[in-house]
Amino acid sequence: MKITWGTGLAIWLVVFVLAILTFVAFAFTQDVNLVHKEYYQKGVDFDNERAMRERAKLEDYRFSIAQNKETINISIEEDYFLGITDVEAYFYRPSDRHKDIRFPFQSSILNVSSKKLIKGKYDLKISWKKNGEDYLLEKYFYLKQP
Repeated sequence: MKITWGTGLAIWLVVFVLAILTFVAFAFTQDVNLVHKEYYQKGVDFDNERAMRERAKLEDYRFSIAQNKETINISIEEDYFLGITDVEAYFYRPSDRHKDIRFPFQSSILNVSSKKLIKGKYDLKISWKKNGEDYLLEKYFYLKQP
C-alpha cells in the first residue's frame, strides 16, 4: 500500500499533537519550586536586605561555623551575643523549599543535629538585631551524609 503525501501529513500532525499533549500533561504533574513563596515582595525588600548584609560583613568574624558527622555548630562570641536579640539560623535549601528549617538561638552556641537535615547544599542565613538595626549573615555549605 502506498501512502500519499496527504496521508503522511495527517499521520505526522497526529503524532505531533500527541507529543505536545503528552508534554503538557507531564508539565502539569511537576512541582513548581519558586525561589521564595513571596517572590515579588522579596524583590521589593532587596535594598533593605542588602543593607542588612553590609552591616553583617563587619561582624562576620564574631561567628564561627563548624561541621562534623553528628552536628553543625554555630557559635557567637559570648560578649557580642549578650548585646543582640532575635538571633535565628535559617537553613535554606535551594532545591526544595519544603526542606528549609529555622532554629532560634537560646545561647551563644547552636548545635544542630545533622539528622534534621539532608545531604546537599544549604544557604545558612543568620539574622539578628542590634541597637534597633537588622543584620543578615549568609554562609554557604555542603552537608555531607550524616
